Amino acid sequence: MSPLQGFDQIVAVSQDQINASLDARFALDSKSLKFEAQTESGDTMTGTMTPPTVNLFLQHEPFKCRFSLHFDTGSFTYYTIRTVDGKPTIIPHEVSIDCWTLAFTVNLGLDVLERVPPEIADKILVPGSYSVSQLLLDFTTADLMSFDPELSETPGLDVSLGGDPERDDVLGSFIRIYLKQLMQTTDHNILGYAVTVPDPSVANPIAPSFPPTSVQFQTMAYNGSVPSKVQPGGLDCFLFLEMTGKRSAPHTLIDWTWNWIQAPSSPPGPREGGCMVVAKANFWDAFFVERATFLNRMALDMLNRVGWAIDNEQSTIGGGDLPWSLSSSEPPDSALAWKSKTAMSMKWDWSHHTEDSSGFNPYWYDSDTQVTVELDTVDNAIKFSANTHIWRENHHLIPLGRETLDEKCKVDAKVQWGFTFTLTSVADGALGATAAALYSPPKTSVTMKKTSNFGRFEVQSDAQLSANAKDHLDDAIGKIDLVHDVAEAFKTHSQFVFPGGGVFFMKDPVFNEDGDLVVGLTYKQE
Repeated sequence: MSPLQGFDQIVAVSQDQINASLDARFALDSKSLKFEAQTESGDTMTGTMTPPTVNLFLQHEPFKCRFSLHFDTGSFTYYTIRTVDGKPTIIPHEVSIDCWTLAFTVNLGLDVLERVPPEIADKILVPGSYSVSQLLLDFTTADLMSFDPELSETPGLDVSLGGDPERDDVLGSFIRIYLKQLMQTTDHNILGYAVTVPDPSVANPIAPSFPPTSVQFQTMAYNGSVPSKVQPGGLDCFLFLEMTGKRSAPHTLIDWTWNWIQAPSSPPGPREGGCMVVAKANFWDAFFVERATFLNRMALDMLNRVGWAIDNEQSTIGGGDLPWSLSSSEPPDSALAWKSKTAMSMKWDWSHHTEDSSGFNPYWYDSDTQVTVELDTVDNAIKFSANTHIWRENHHLIPLGRETLDEKCKVDAKVQWGFTFTLTSVADGALGATAAALYSPPKTSVTMKKTSNFGRFEVQSDAQLSANAKDHLDDAIGKIDLVHDVAEAFKTHSQFVFPGGGVFFMKDPVFNEDGDLVVGLTYKQE
């Protein structure tokens, strides 16, 4: 079963990758790690923080995660009124917040997002937006956050959270001020740090082939043993579940079917930071199959070249365009549609028969080609193969009194050729591929038989005639840079572009056994 489970594409980013990106982002601006808040009654809280972190997986809560603020040093001061010597006296209390962690539970479930104001939901549910800025906005939108004292860590307190109502009420006030600031700021602000989320249509250097039209979120735990050098939960991931073409999502939750994140290895695996999976229905069925008919045009061009080589033994046939010679008119693009398809392959063929049995030079000509394209998930390749066939039978009738001499020439030429496309790289979201010849050089065979040499004094043997014709055919094909031509055609007609090219480094595209396209992801530094 495909890990997509009905979604058109899913982007997975590991907890370690998100936290590393948050660390890099906040470390570049020390001012963003200063915390200052004051209540109307004069209570104050100041501190210096380390970069925030996320914990993606909460047991039995696939739509929730934890966002934590970490204080390196700091304190908060609050005041209470006590009776001292019979008089009300203001008593200051200073509480150290050194090494504190304040945890917030973030709920990104669709049921919650449907209840928040539309302008808030519109900022969260942005299809194709995967940036660290977007994640920060998602994790720190006040309408989706709630302070969680049980998950918070407050070392140094004589009385733990929940045991001192006055102190806890003041701390709660600081938390409410923090959340209120998040709600009221025009530019989304985190720890005094303005967050601007880039528009995906601007951030991506090249428009994606299938731009997502809807998105929803969930988290997924890593299933299996975790290497000791990985932080607990580091391989858990945040999932962007997306649909394209304005189709409706199949469900709100997917089940675990595989680990979206790979454990660290040497050399590093492509999915250690994250991955994007694009459905076979999008890349193969809707994109490549529809555009790959250019391969059928190349097969017709090869057939035409073989026909020229056979019909013009004494000519030099180079790599330039040759006039169409196999029928009254060259087949139009509408004739290139695939004749048959299976889940992982498609086939096409073209044939033409022409004859003229009148006069003194009757002939019978057959030309045909068959094309097969296969998605090979085992070899991680797209394989194109073509069979090209030219049959020629020419007669030259010479009246000799009451009899007629029939000089015959029969030629049967076949060429097997093809390419293997291997996905190699992704530059700015655009999928690259290398082409290698499936038959190098193309497999050719020619048999030629003549009963005379059509007016020549010397009649060669059938074997020599066939050898000469094959040499001529090989020379004609050899003047064409087939690998270069098909690579350029692939780039022109079938270059697939992923969403998120401006946000991620993408590498090592492969097919899974279901035919989905999988590419490894690593965040670029914003």
